[in-house]
Amino acid sequence: MTENEFWGMTPRVFFNAFDAYIKQREQDIHISWEQARFIAVGMVNCFLKKPIKNINYVRFPWETSVADPDEAKRQFDYWVKRFDRIERRYGRN
Repeated sequence: MTENEFWGMTPRVFFNAFDAYIKQREQDIHISWEQARFIAVGMVNCFLKKPIKNINYVRFPWETSVADPDEAKRQFDYWVKRFDRIERRYGRN
C-alpha cells in the first residue's frame, strides 16, 4: 500500500483492508502448521502397521467446531506421557 492509498482511505476501508491482512496472515500460519503435521504423519506412518490420518495425529484448534479448552490440555498431557514412554524405552540420544 502506498502512502497516497493510505491517506485516501476512509477508516472503514482501512479497517476492512487491515482485517483482510490479519486473516491472510492467520491462514498462512495455519497452512504452515498443517504442512508440518503432514510431514510428521508421513514420517510416523513409515513405522506403523496401521497408518494414521493427519487429523487423528493432532487436531488444531481451528479444526474443531466446538471450542473445548480442556481438550487441548488433555491432548497435551497425552503426548507428554507418550514421549516420556518413548524416551524411557529408547533413551535420549
